Amino acid sequence: EYGGLAYLSQTVPTVSGGLYLFSFWLANPELLFGPGNNEFQVSWNSAVLFDQVDMGPFDFTNMQFLVPAAGFTTTVQFGSENDSDYFALDSVAVTPVPLPSFQDATFSSHAISLEWATTTGLQYQVQYTSDLSSHGWTNLGDALTATADTLVATDPATNSHRFYRIILLSP
Repeated sequence: EYGGLAYLSQTVPTVSGGLYLFSFWLANPELLFGPGNNEFQVSWNSAVLFDQVDMGPFDFTNMQFLVPAAGFTTTVQFGSENDSDYFALDSVAVTPVPLPSFQDATFSSHAISLEWATTTGLQYQVQYTSDLSSHGWTNLGDALTATADTLVATDPATNSHRFYRIILLSP
């Protein structure tokens, strides 16, 4: 659109209270006609997630947002203006994200292995504490990025009791 934002929107089915990964690929190709006004805006149920103006050229970039659903449908909306060229938008997806919870815990060879369901591309942090009444949790290693449907973290056995939790990190 020239001179103002043009909008593209779609209503998608969601589960109220559910968590979703809203992702798409965006590019601002070479400025064929020189610099000019541009703006790209992304909204999830009227909440603006991304709004940038006067962006220079860039190759396809994967944009990801971890968003909650407030109802049984959600409207995703893109607003675009690029007076000197165009934006390229591709592979828009809204994927339900399961809340992390342990599926399996096994003890062998003096270590405990914890397994949970994941969403590819998201990061998870396993933490532990020996006292649930305390508010201090310790990270068990570095954050893990999911490359498949499940992840496994291993903790060497210690002489103390430990409680574990998984934190889903924002993309």
